[in-house]
Amino acid sequence: MASHRTDRRQVGLRLIVSLDDEPEGDLPPSPISAPRRVGERREPVTFSVGPGMRALARAARDARVQLDLAVTVVIERHLAESRLAATLGDAAPAAVASLDARATRERAQMALGDSGAAYLRGLVGTPRGMPEGPLDDEALIAVPMRLLDVVRRDDAEHAALRVALDAALRWERAAALHGMTLSEWAAWEALAATGRA
Repeated sequence: MASHRTDRRQVGLRLIVSLDDEPEGDLPPSPISAPRRVGERREPVTFSVGPGMRALARAARDARVQLDLAVTVVIERHLAESRLAATLGDAAPAAVASLDARATRERAQMALGDSGAAYLRGLVGTPRGMPEGPLDDEALIAVPMRLLDVVRRDDAEHAALRVALDAALRWERAAALHGMTLSEWAAWEALAATGRA
């Protein structure tokens, strides 16, 4: 699915001392521009681009969310569904359906700070910074560090990228409204539905 090699020529920081400073030369594209959770650290990862990634890029454009964010939420939803299947067995499809229904009805359970509200706005979609045109054979995607160990070439193209983006975004919005990650929210809601929470 992905390579953890980072092309150092494409990733870097440039100090701009004041707004009057003009940066010299071309600035590399920033792979860490997608909305992210407060304090979330991301690592740029090179993904090979196949049919799954191209379909996800089209879905991200349609939903007006950045590709980094789209990749993150579909991988995390895939992991959450896999964990539910491993834990609940035959009851997992009903649990996923219940979580889908719950996510569509979810409302804020706490006041969101400025950063949390900005992240939630990014999940709803914005035309700013949307990628234009087709993807190359490889794409540099900023992935949360908590997902780095599960990001593998085969997983992305054959499994996680098949998760519907709109469904993954609904779960992520519900989680953000509770101040949780998608995986935490899915586990908590599944436990609550079974009366174990």
